[in-house]
Amino acid sequence: MDDDGWVTTTVEGKVVKATISSDSVDGLKRAGDDWLACLIAALKGPRGGSENEAEGSENGEG
Repeated sequence: MDDDGWVTTTVEGKVVKATISSDSVDGLKRAGDDWLACLIAALKGPRGGSENEAEGSENGEG
């Protein structure tokens, strides 16, 4: 991820939290989009679970 310093990720049990900071709304959007893309890629990866789990998470389910 290329937003090092913009996004801080923590895990609390089954909850993943991202704290995003930027000087502009557009910067927040870009950093958030990048973070979500990385999360989805990790969920779809070989160690991240089945494709069905990743699809459910992507749609706000699961």
